[in-house]
Amino acid sequence: MLTVPNAHPLLPMRKGSWRHRTISRKRRALSARRHSSPAAPGAFGNAIERKYFPASNFAKLRDLKSTVDLLTSITFFRMKVLELASPPRASNVVRECAKACMETTYHLMFDTCCEKCEPTDESVKFWSDFIDYMLGVIDEDRNVYTPVLNQFPQELNIGQLSAATLWNLYKTDLKDALMEHAKTKRCKTPDYMNLYFKVKHFYSMYVAELPQYRESIPEFP
Repeated sequence: MLTVPNAHPLLPMRKGSWRHRTISRKRRALSARRHSSPAAPGAFGNAIERKYFPASNFAKLRDLKSTVDLLTSITFFRMKVLELASPPRASNVVRECAKACMETTYHLMFDTCCEKCEPTDESVKFWSDFIDYMLGVIDEDRNVYTPVLNQFPQELNIGQLSAATLWNLYKTDLKDALMEHAKTKRCKTPDYMNLYFKVKHFYSMYVAELPQYRESIPEFP
């Protein structure tokens, strides 16, 4: 459960700490932008599915659907020709590809949000704003990519995978950030409570009904 941190002595930044990882991410992001194509669309254009199959391009979305259909056909063909007892499932391949793209999208969102409101131990505004970024991506995955990648209705739901992937990354980063906050307690208690209710709302709307969380106790970092 998201709690207000207790006061602790200020410790120097350690390698591997939250602040160290934040700086490292920002440096990687700056390096990536220097070497990226100037035509890359959108703030999160380097996430593969959003770069090559943007949600606003219906022709590209048809290409994405056709690509997955082809993968399914090839997988079935290999199973028949090679007489595989336990053939790799096309849905697992698509799942792993989609999850990798979602993880990339998360880190690109993080870097973009850092440019607008850098995380500090004096405010939790960054973490509140970041939820809005996630909401936009999950809604896009639900409304655009889920209907396109609907070949495996019993095995893969892109919207659910998006919500679970982004939540797992966010809750880990938020927990690390709050541990840093606990060393100084410079942020006001009402700000923590406002963040708590926003996280709770996000969890209730997008995470609580996911199969892997449906029967579990709500986990707030």
